[in-house]
Amino acid sequence: MNAKELAEKMLAYGDAQELANALKAEIEAAVLDLEKTQTVGNVKAAFRNGRKSYDYKTAIISASDIHQDYFDENTKIIKKVDYRAMCKAVRIAQEDIPCTVGKPSVAVSLV
Repeated sequence: MNAKELAEKMLAYGDAQELANALKAEIEAAVLDLEKTQTVGNVKAAFRNGRKSYDYKTAIISASDIHQDYFDENTKIIKKVDYRAMCKAVRIAQEDIPCTVGKPSVAVSLV
């Protein structure tokens, strides 16, 4: 392969990659709207809901009467505190624990 043929192949690869990236973006947007994994032929677009992340520390601190039983404002905590276990021990309901939900995502791959 001479330099001219190589340059043509590289330019063709760049054009094909741009087209593939545009198709991938369109597929991702469509699957996000459908909110369901899609498989056609050997192409799979996997939909993932956003993950929940619970803030157990805020739940314990906001329950001020419980908070005082476990902490003293003048005490420095040296050990790692398991706020999730504390929430469970004092029976804070799951729906009373603040949480954030991540953004849904789509991963397009060949299978």
